[in-house]
Amino acid sequence: MHYGTSTTLPPELVLSKAEGYFGGLGLRTTSKTTNKLSMEGKGGMVSMCLSLGAETEVEIETKGFDSQAKNFLQRIG
Repeated sequence: MHYGTSTTLPPELVLSKAEGYFGGLGLRTTSKTTNKLSMEGKGGMVSMCLSLGAETEVEIETKGFDSQAKNFLQRIG
């Protein structure tokens, strides 16, 4: 599934929070750049892409972690 939101948080903080949140759920980082993050484990995955404008736009694609992705977006939104 695909989810998205915008936040006033800078991209590097969004990525750091995402690694902590999803890492706490047992996912491990498989790829990370300044605006993308991919994590896998526990039979699922989370992929995040950030775009910077007036706010940071956050898009998440997930398999198996839909409710957790929505929860994360609510926390940063």
